[in-house]
Amino acid sequence: MSQFNPSHLDRNREEQGIEERVAEAVARLDELAALPTPQHVEVFESVHEVLSQTLSAVDEA
Repeated sequence: MSQFNPSHLDRNREEQGIEERVAEAVARLDELAALPTPQHVEVFESVHEVLSQTLSAVDEA
């Protein structure tokens, strides 16, 4: 039987936070259908920024 390790809880919370950030960023893509095409760039850049920051945070962990 393995011993309880509280660091697993922290890791699970961190992973949930990462998943939530990615899901929220990707959900922004749903806005595109209601926006004029010139405004799509702003949404793409925003999503790209969030995903890049999240990936960098994962790489650093």
